[in-house]
Amino acid sequence: MLSGSLGRQLFFFVSGLTLLLLVLLGSILAPTLVQQVRDMDQQRFDSQFTHAQLMMSASAQLSKTIDRFVVEGQQPELNQLFASMRATLQQQEQQVLAGGLSRSQAIDSIVAMIEPLDHKIGNHFWVTQSDGRWIYHPHGQPSEVSDYHRREFSDFINKVKRQGEASASVPWNVHYLVDSKPLIARYSEVLDVIVGMDVDASLLPQSPKESYYTLKNTLEELLQSTRFGEYGQSFFILANLNALYSLPEIDLAPVLKNNHNPLTGNRYLDDFKRAARDGKPLAILWNHIHDPENFIYPATAHVFFEPSRSAYLVSVSYADDLNYQTNQVLMEIALALLVCLLIGVFGAWWLVRRVVSPIQQLSAYAERVGQGELSLRTPLQRNDEVGILAREFNKMVAQLASTIAGLDHQVQQRTAELDRQNQELSVSLNDKETLLREVHHRVKNNLSVIIGFIQLQQRRYKGKATEALLKDLRSRVYTIELIHNQLYQANNLSHIQPSGYYQALIEEIWQLHAPPPGIHWSLTVDIEQQSLEQLLTCGQILNELLSNSLKYAFAQQTSGNIRVQFSRVSHAQIRFYFSDDGCGLQSDQGNQNGLGFTLIKHLVESKLKGQLHQNNGEQGLNWEIIFPEKE
Repeated sequence: MLSGSLGRQLFFFVSGLTLLLLVLLGSILAPTLVQQVRDMDQQRFDSQFTHAQLMMSASAQLSKTIDRFVVEGQQPELNQLFASMRATLQQQEQQVLAGGLSRSQAIDSIVAMIEPLDHKIGNHFWVTQSDGRWIYHPHGQPSEVSDYHRREFSDFINKVKRQGEASASVPWNVHYLVDSKPLIARYSEVLDVIVGMDVDASLLPQSPKESYYTLKNTLEELLQSTRFGEYGQSFFILANLNALYSLPEIDLAPVLKNNHNPLTGNRYLDDFKRAARDGKPLAILWNHIHDPENFIYPATAHVFFEPSRSAYLVSVSYADDLNYQTNQVLMEIALALLVCLLIGVFGAWWLVRRVVSPIQQLSAYAERVGQGELSLRTPLQRNDEVGILAREFNKMVAQLASTIAGLDHQVQQRTAELDRQNQELSVSLNDKETLLREVHHRVKNNLSVIIGFIQLQQRRYKGKATEALLKDLRSRVYTIELIHNQLYQANNLSHIQPSGYYQALIEEIWQLHAPPPGIHWSLTVDIEQQSLEQLLTCGQILNELLSNSLKYAFAQQTSGNIRVQFSRVSHAQIRFYFSDDGCGLQSDQGNQNGLGFTLIKHLVESKLKGQLHQNNGEQGLNWEIIFPEKE
């Protein structure tokens, strides 16, 4: 057993073990490992990057073949999409030839017609001078992405001028590496302009989008297969930055546009373009997959440019990734680890006896203290750091017991204070509920007084047309009064039972109109609660429908049935159904512009935000209202 303090013993042991491992690894494994890993990783990287270049070029060429097929095979669809613009252009030419418009006015008229159009995704009308200079395009100047795009578009413009109208496929303003952008355009000699349209091939009836998706998925899988090492990155960049295929957790578009490479002072995007043009690796400071925010890690970028799509393939590798192991290197490391393991076993045995066992004993005491045995103290007595830890542990337990006693006293005081506050809040809540009930009671009483006045006027005008108006007014006021009456009597002031409210309302209206004994009504309510606003609105509608049926539907009948139903059609929608088997809505019973019908329509559309359906036939009048439930 080594003598001295625990710190000195651990220091000498760990230092000697570390020195032994460093000498062993440095003399036997380090030079061979570094050289073999670098050679093999470089070969693997070159092979992956070459494969990615070939796949990228092949995908672009296949995409161009699909593009030509789209234009040639779907020319009728392109002509149909362009038909309206062709007709507009011909109209403008006729007006210019007739002297009604100048050339510039006609061009301005075409542009003004195009600008407010609701363009579908990928479909845009545009106008250029006869030499290809842009007059208008919703996305600026899509042909100016690169020299290749400018040449392709210039050739297309010349083709249109020669043929008068032509179609082609130009990869401009694309959103994917394998995207297609069919063009159709017409040349106007009168206006000396070219008016065209670019179309997203995926929107055409016989779209080749499945082929594009296959190519797109292949390229995205290719990115994963070309990543070098644990932290390496691979991504595609389109020249117009419409699309950036990279790992989903890293957004590189803002970095490429705005950030600068500290090693060159240039924008990353400019450096990548230069590296592709020169065909040389580029030294950069880049981010890590596990640290995407900081661009501080030395790395090397290899860049390849595909001109047919103006796309760049970028592969970033790090010095930290030069850790690929071959079988030979693994065997050498295994031998070294075996030696280290034997030394480690001896060291672990010594540490367990000298350090770990006392710490485990302290841990057991700490666990018991955590379970509430605050009177427990450790008996360890040593003159090293473990002994100091044991003594401080005993002091800490004593202080903890004192602190908990003080906290218990504070908790009791705070609990008593919270109980007092809860009682005060309960008293305040009861006072407010009583006040609210009093408000409903006073409103109910005031409405009852108004209903009484209306009843007095009914007796005065009995047998006159005014009596019917007063009767309708009385039922409408009662609809509101009934809500406040039930709220005054309810236990819950925010909701009342819909079935009780509707039944009381029907009984009042029935008593008011006093129909023949052969007329019967039925009510079915399958909803447990409604908001007060919707309950009142439905009551007003029910009043209008029921009053109308009692006045007109059974004028020539002594028997009949009226049916009222409230049910759910979905989790968040309610169905209000009303029907009678009377004579139906006759032309001499008013029209749908009357007050009752106008009020029903207004309540359904403005208050309930629902849909109203009416069915008037020989079997009577049916109403169906479907509206969303309001919480």
